[in-house]
Amino acid sequence: MHRTTDEDLEVIRKMAERYGDGDIARVLTKLGRRAGKGRPGSRTAVRTARNHHGIKGRVEPRVDADVLSMQGAASYTATSTRTIKNLVDAGVLPMHQCAPYAPWGIQRSDLEGPRLRQIFETLRQTRYVRLGDKLESQAVLFPRDQPETKEL
Repeated sequence: MHRTTDEDLEVIRKMAERYGDGDIARVLTKLGRRAGKGRPGSRTAVRTARNHHGIKGRVEPRVDADVLSMQGAASYTATSTRTIKNLVDAGVLPMHQCAPYAPWGIQRSDLEGPRLRQIFETLRQTRYVRLGDKLESQAVLFPRDQPETKEL
């Protein structure tokens, strides 16, 4: 018989409140975890582990209109997932992730703040945004397309 590890149970506990068994199974598989008999995780394995350890959960993810995924944030702001990732990486946009490989959680209200609204507007107008106060120390968030060069 296979025993669910404490690390796996912690991931299941963290994700079970919001995400469905299929999402949890996907994250466990990406983390390299295995279910019984060495098989990749499945919805059934996650549900069985939850039931055995008394962890409440859900079959499908819980929808919260105030928390968006990376794709949802990109759609909401009419930008791309790359833009959202760049903003998170630059520390401009907060993001929550309850476990590695789990879906991102981005608060809708964070996307509506004045700084981000200005960034999105500038990006729409120029396709280029710099962050910072001094020109020489500004970090390039969205670099301009570089012209293609050919060697002769």
